[in-house]
Amino acid sequence: MRRAEQVSLAVALAWGLLLVVAAMVAPVYSTQTSAGSGPAVTGSATLVQVNGWPVLLVCAVPLACALLVGALLRRRAGKPGAGPVAWTVTAVLAGFNLLAMLSIGVFVLPVTAALIIACVSHRAERQPARQHSCLARSRSPAGRARRVQAGSAERRAQVRDQVGRGLDADRQADQVGGHLKRRARRRGVSHPARVLDQRLDSA
Repeated sequence: MRRAEQVSLAVALAWGLLLVVAAMVAPVYSTQTSAGSGPAVTGSATLVQVNGWPVLLVCAVPLACALLVGALLRRRAGKPGAGPVAWTVTAVLAGFNLLAMLSIGVFVLPVTAALIIACVSHRAERQPARQHSCLARSRSPAGRARRVQAGSAERRAQVRDQVGRGLDADRQADQVGGHLKRRARRRGVSHPARVLDQRLDSA
């Protein structure tokens, strides 16, 4: 994972967990009660106190989306793009923001923004991930075996080239030697002929 992706997922998870905790302990409602003719008593209440424990299911939606997107991105490590499922989960959370904008939707926006950044960062990681996978394949036993085979084939080709050059050199030497022998024989034959001609002329 890239650093931007890791930081974005950490922010999304932390913020989602904070929303769940805030629903239980943060005093988001103000209350005012009066007993008869006495003075009114003001106080505060949490989301759970006012709406009951089922409200935690709604508040846990951003945390669940962050966990799911993080697991999907981790599963797609080394693959191009964040994947359609991760983008779909992020889009669903964005729709949840719009629907709950009048209540807790504003507080869910940081989680949605962090997940979008994480998905985009994973998409930008495509090329390094491929290079890393190629490097990992080259370091595997199969990759080492292929390199050994390639090296053996290259050495065999070099040996063939050296043997071929040696044979060519021997062939050229034989041709030069044969040519010299033929010239020597021709000289040997022509010399006696000239001597005989000189003897005849003198006689």
